[in-house]
Amino acid sequence: MDDIGTFLNGIFQEYASRLFSYGMQICPDKMLVEDAIQETFLDMYRHEDAFSKAKDKRCYIFSSLRYKILSMTEERYSNINLEGMNIPIEDELENMIIGKENESLRKLMVNELFSELSPHQREVLYLRFSEKMSFKEISEFLSIERQSAQNLFGRAIAKLRKVCLGKTIDEYQR
Repeated sequence: MDDIGTFLNGIFQEYASRLFSYGMQICPDKMLVEDAIQETFLDMYRHEDAFSKAKDKRCYIFSSLRYKILSMTEERYSNINLEGMNIPIEDELENMIIGKENESLRKLMVNELFSELSPHQREVLYLRFSEKMSFKEISEFLSIERQSAQNLFGRAIAKLRKVCLGKTIDEYQR
């Protein structure tokens, strides 16, 4: 195996499960997501110069996978439904939103709260909290202005606070 192959193998080992998890949020077709991950790494191998020039390798990999899934989905299904995107959320955000309630109640509350957000707001929160991306990385990843990424994030947090403060714990248990 050559140097780039060894390097990509290490990157694959590090990111494969996270890429799969992210891919499944965009498209529920497990086979398509697995194919897209393989194709993403093959493209990085074929075009190692573009990959090696990327400033942020993580952002490059995730955005390459996103593009690959969108193009493969378009080819196979002719449309993609981002409305069904159910983005997992890190413990830090859960604690910020709902405090230290029991885990099943927290999950119920968080799922209900997140259903109030747009797909783009959920994606920005996922990238910020789960992937620990900066606003600069998020804006590059989503091909939007940095201010737009910050606005999406701010509006999402404000909406979560508004919805969360408007309900009591008893309302979530019903």
